Formats: sequence, C-alpha cells, structure tokens
Amino acid sequence: MEDSLDRFEESNKLDALLKKPRPERSNRLALVPRLDDDDLDLQREALERFRQAQQSSIELTEVFGPVWGQRLIDRAAAFPCDPLMMLLPMLGFIASLVGIKVHVKVKQGWKEPMVVWGLIAQPPSSLKSPVGGVFGVPLANLQAAAVAAHAKAYAEYLEKKGAWQKRCADLKKKDKSAETPEPPEAPVPSRHYYVESVTIERVASIHAQPNVPGLIAFHDELAEWFLSLEKKGGQNDRPRWLKLWTGQAIKHDTATSVNAFAEKTAISIVGFIQPDKLAQLHSKDADDAATAGGDGLWARFLPVIPRTIPFAYNDLEVDITDDLLALAQRLEDIKPATLLSVP
Repeated sequence: MEDSLDRFEESNKLDALLKKPRPERSNRLALVPRLDDDDLDLQREALERFRQAQQSSIELTEVFGPVWGQRLIDRAAAFPCDPLMMLLPMLGFIASLVGIKVHVKVKQGWKEPMVVWGLIAQPPSSLKSPVGGVFGVPLANLQAAAVAAHAKAYAEYLEKKGAWQKRCADLKKKDKSAETPEPPEAPVPSRHYYVESVTIERVASIHAQPNVPGLIAFHDELAEWFLSLEKKGGQNDRPRWLKLWTGQAIKHDTATSVNAFAEKTAISIVGFIQPDKLAQLHSKDADDAATAGGDGLWARFLPVIPRTIPFAYNDLEVDITDDLLALAQRLEDIKPATLLSVP
C-alpha cells in the first residue's frame, strides 16, 4: 500500500510539471541562448514518456528469451527486487561487450549502434548498488583477467627486448655495419571493459585501442554525473557526450598532434537516479532557460521505473556471475561488421 502511495505521489509531481506553462521570454539580452519552443516541446515530450513509463511494464522473457529472462527473474527474486531492475544493466552489459562489432539495421539506410543509455528511477535504500554489482562483478573479473594477461605479455616483451638489445650489441661489436634484426613488437594496452569517473579525453584514448569494441559506465547516482557536466570544465564535455549517444567518432587533440581517435564508438551509460532528483532535472530544463540543460542530454536516457519491493529475507540462493562470464565469452567471439535486422 505504501509503495502504491509513493508511486501515486511521484506521478502527481510529474503531471504537475507537464502542466506547467512555458516560461515567458525576457526582452533583455541573454548571455546564453534561451530554449526555443521546439526545445521545450522536446523536454515535455520526454517528461510525458517518463510519466507513461510509470504505468507500463515488460516481461524479461520477452526481451532476453525464456532462459536468460528466467535467470534474471530468479536473481531478482533472491534480493528481492522488481525484475525490471535487471533490464537496463543487462542490456548495457551486452551492448558494451559487442560494441562497434554489431549494428542494428532498422531499414535500408538506417543503422543504429549497440549503445544503451538508461536510467532506473528508484528511491534510496532500494538495492541499487547490489543490483549494479550483479553485472559489475563479472565485468571486474574480466578486467582483472585482462590486466593480468597484459602484465604477463609485457613481461615477456621486456625479456625479448633485452635479448634483442644484447644481440644487436654483439653484432655491432663484430661488424659496425651489420644489419640488426627487427625489434620485438610491444603488446597492445590492456583491454578495458568499463570506465569510472573518466574524462572525455580518457574515453577517447581507451576507445581508440583496437581491442576495445565497447565500454560501459555504471553510475549508482546518475544525478551526480549530470551535475558534473554543468560544472566549470564539464560544460565542454557535455556536447561531446551527446555525440556518443549515436556512436559518432571521437577525437582528442593536443597542442601538437591528434592524441587519440576512434572512428566508431559504442559507450553505454546505465545508472540509478532518485525520482525526486529526476523531477528536479525536468523542472530545471523547463524553467531555467539560461542553462545547458536544453540540449536534451537526459532525454536521451531510456527510463525504467521498477516497483519498490520492501526487503524481506528469503532462502533463495541465486548467483549468475558464471553465467554472465560465459555469455561474455560468447559475445567476445562475435565477428566484426555483424548486422542485425529488426523483425
């Protein structure tokens, strides 16, 4: 009953925001561009989609099939939490692993990258971190294995490099004009699976690696990330993040040269946000026309509003870490330039 009342109150807040009149334009000269009518309509449209999401639902078995759908449902029951809490993290997990290797063909001339930007609206103390950990743990395991493999490869490279340098020195002692063999090739940097508290420059550097088809950023508090892009310094990153939603190229230039370049990108962002903070973001975009909020950044996030289930201990023991690691291996084996068609 309490959960129903909370959802009713949040719905009323959103309805009130939808019915707010548009702010009147000032005749004085603004220091930054104000939102025009089209911008405000887009904001209100996104707010309406969010309100409708409160009334809709989806079965995980319809999205992931009967096997994986049921695994996610069972894992949610063990917490317990609404199975919809698993939807966006699972989509982001899959999208980050296949990355630029796969595109979805909507129709002729229209392809979409494997990029998932989603927000999960939940109040405090609603198992946000544990749910994120279901997918964060296998990603951390993959990252640890990649770091260890790179450390081993780099140690072998240093050994080969030392032997090569000694051989070159011996050849030069015998004959200064002697041709030296080719040096050993250094290993590529460690594979990255996810990023945390990362700058857009670092994202460009990581994604430029040939062994990084995709990335994911998990945020326990997505509102903090939104706010960081409005602070001094973050405002320049905001339009560059907007480009990544559509998988566009990213390039980081230094004063002397191009530091990093990725022709295609696949960076997924999944996070949790408290409903009242999300409502504040909507309200701020609608009311404060002299901000960068009118670019529609938050409107690019797919909203999911799971039911808040009161915690109650149960004896269910469900761990899908090994299943997710096995799935990750299968996704890693997907060949580049794979094209999926929408039924």
